[in-house]
Amino acid sequence: TEKVGLHTKDSGREEIIDWGTPSGRKIEIGTNKTDRPGIINGEPEELKHPEALSFPEHTFLTETQKNLLATAKGKLGCRYSSAGTGPNTFDCSGFMLYVFAKEGIDLPHGSAAQYSCGKSLKKDEPLKTGDLVFFSGRKISSNVGHVGMVVDYDRNTHEFTFIHAAMTGVEIQKSTAEYYALRYIGARRILADD
Repeated sequence: TEKVGLHTKDSGREEIIDWGTPSGRKIEIGTNKTDRPGIINGEPEELKHPEALSFPEHTFLTETQKNLLATAKGKLGCRYSSAGTGPNTFDCSGFMLYVFAKEGIDLPHGSAAQYSCGKSLKKDEPLKTGDLVFFSGRKISSNVGHVGMVVDYDRNTHEFTFIHAAMTGVEIQKSTAEYYALRYIGARRILADD
């Protein structure tokens, strides 16, 4: 194994995380108090010391995850339309339906229906790229009314960014944005665990 020293965001804790690589090789990542940046969901920030990493960018994302991100980000700025399923206008669940269909994964249309798909994740369970995140609608409640897909996840803060079809169009949003933080319900894992 290789041991690579990285400093995670806002943390000086010593921590070992095992990540599998496509070749099956294990890399141990230990945090330390250096000026090296953190990694969010396997995607390094800009490196002050590029030699700290001996593996390529996006090593930790599967091909399916990379493809989901590419498809979703390729639709940034597309308009919202009620019941829209693409290719150029979407509602929130229609956007998820479209993105996952490109990978041969069938999802129903409707955020509440998608909330019954895949594996339920506990509130403190780490998220990963491709997980679906669910929110109530305009009225804060326990009823699902909106859905997006995780882009990045921070293991230290449990914050994440997600891509979704908002009323203003397809955008990337932070889980800490007050509107969404107040309405967050939970997450589901559609992709099989490694």
